[in-house]
Amino acid sequence: RSLPDTMKTLGDKGVRTHFVDLSLEQPVNASVAGLEADQDMLGTGVPVRFNVTISSRCAGSLDDVRVGFTANGEPREEKQLALAAGETKVLSFYHTFFEPGFHQVGVSLQTDPLTPDNDRWRVVRVRDRIELLIVNGEESSEPWESETDILEAVLAPDSDGNQGNRMWNLALPTVVNE
Repeated sequence: RSLPDTMKTLGDKGVRTHFVDLSLEQPVNASVAGLEADQDMLGTGVPVRFNVTISSRCAGSLDDVRVGFTANGEPREEKQLALAAGETKVLSFYHTFFEPGFHQVGVSLQTDPLTPDNDRWRVVRVRDRIELLIVNGEESSEPWESETDILEAVLAPDSDGNQGNRMWNLALPTVVNE
């Protein structure tokens, strides 16, 4: 069979193929090696840092690597960096979600000719509230002597009903005694 016939047969079966011309003396390639949120629980109204790992996969330096960040398919920010041969760098992008639910974030290299490794996506869950069950293993009538007193104080709103850190405002604690 010829290569075009084989490719058509594979395509008809849903197999995607990418050809890379390895005959270039100095192939140019960077890749998105990672996309991670800096926290496990994401809350509405709380800024989230997304760390993006970009790696050089070529023998020469790359002076103009442009990286675009999207949230729910909408472009949010673009950054530019330079990479030495074989170098890996981490960029940070920040985004605040205002609606609870599942959201998609993505990163794309916009200046790299070898496209299969230029994109990375992640779905994150954003919550409006997080219910907590706190078990007090040693109850006490004395202030600050129960095992959960400090945690309850941290999670409690101040006298105005506000909390300094919006992330704590997500918590709905229920304390039970053992």
